[in-house]
Amino acid sequence: MESCIEEGRFIVRTDLPGIDPKNIDIKVVSGVLTIKGSREEKHESKKADYLRREIRYGSFERSMSLPEGIKAEDLKATYHDGVLELSAPMPKEAAPKEIKVQVEGLTGQPQKKAEAA
Repeated sequence: MESCIEEGRFIVRTDLPGIDPKNIDIKVVSGVLTIKGSREEKHESKKADYLRREIRYGSFERSMSLPEGIKAEDLKATYHDGVLELSAPMPKEAAPKEIKVQVEGLTGQPQKKAEAA
């Protein structure tokens, strides 16, 4: 799962390849977004002799805290090419603020070069 701010919108993306959108559950409780789902293994009548198997089956759950001001009712979900995307307008008061770092102990005066002996 990844989250970012793009063009004034809060975006969450998670890759869910091969998962039917009907098997995805999205909830927000006390400012925490939770995405749950499951990928069911297809049972066929003949057994396969796997040489390599990396696809995971079963249920999953991912959670993350939402930035302050993001409302559950503003979240919109889309699913395209195996990627679930949730988005909501980012409140202006929650926008990132730039803070300048001040270095203490510097006077702003150029240092004198040491003279050769």
